[in-house]
Amino acid sequence: MKSLISVTLLATISLTLALKNVAQNPPAKTYQPGFWQPVARVEVKRPLAIQLVNETDIPLEYDFTTSYDVPPQPIQPKQTVTLEEQFRLPAYLLINPSSQSSTASGGTPFNLKFNVDVNKDNVVTVKIVKVDSNTPGNTTFNIHETGAIYVY
Repeated sequence: MKSLISVTLLATISLTLALKNVAQNPPAKTYQPGFWQPVARVEVKRPLAIQLVNETDIPLEYDFTTSYDVPPQPIQPKQTVTLEEQFRLPAYLLINPSSQSSTASGGTPFNLKFNVDVNKDNVVTVKIVKVDSNTPGNTTFNIHETGAIYVY
């Protein structure tokens, strides 16, 4: 009887320790790249600017999701637009082909891809390129209030 109680107690302690380890947060070394990982970070306590670089051969439009009274703004092919002090965090910026670049007019279908870089001056450069329609594209650029930058 004593050995049965000892075995039961040992099993209970082992199970409790095992469950406790499962419930802990994984260590940082388990980071896996994935869809919801930030592509870059900014320092939110410093001045911040966003540069949009249209590296495509088509006109684009951009608009913050909070700009209800401002129409989408154009970015011509090969043009760079800098946005400073025109947004609050979190900032969601939609970037799409303008109606002038519609594939309905006989063009080849395509998607847009955003390549993001942050320099030491806290300037976020978003290079917008065309990719074929078989490659997943982006339409939204997001700076979270913590400074994490996401594209989707």
